[in-house]
Amino acid sequence: MSKISIRDLWIILAGYLAAMHVGKLSAVTPILQQDLGLSFTKAGFSLSLVQGAGMLFALCIGAFSEKVRLKRCLILALIILGLSSIADLWIQHATALYFFRFTEGIGFLTTSLCAPATLKRISRPETLNFKMGLWSSYMGVGVSLAVFSIPVLLE
Repeated sequence: MSKISIRDLWIILAGYLAAMHVGKLSAVTPILQQDLGLSFTKAGFSLSLVQGAGMLFALCIGAFSEKVRLKRCLILALIILGLSSIADLWIQHATALYFFRFTEGIGFLTTSLCAPATLKRISRPETLNFKMGLWSSYMGVGVSLAVFSIPVLLE
């Protein structure tokens, strides 16, 4: 088994955390529909905004991360995700929901771009495959954690 450092684990956990932001809304969609009066279509639109941010800004964020440095960009992404999640607590209108989902999408995309690039840069060739294998589970693990844990936290 390849050796993995605490730093590597933190980077992989950042991916899990970012993926949780993708999956969290599906668990609370019925509540949002009731509280904000969202139709099924509008709720679905709010789910897709994370991907919309990626579609619009992927190339820009990739170039930005090279200029600013990957570590700083990854930290910025996690700050964006955290602030967007905190702001989600006070959403009163669908427009605010859309805005903060879009900003979460930027944080998610930035994490998804910077974390594996950082792992690649800090890893020795003999450990890279194992670390990338762990990284590849970020979406499934993160979304699953969100879908299973958020309903429990809401009770």
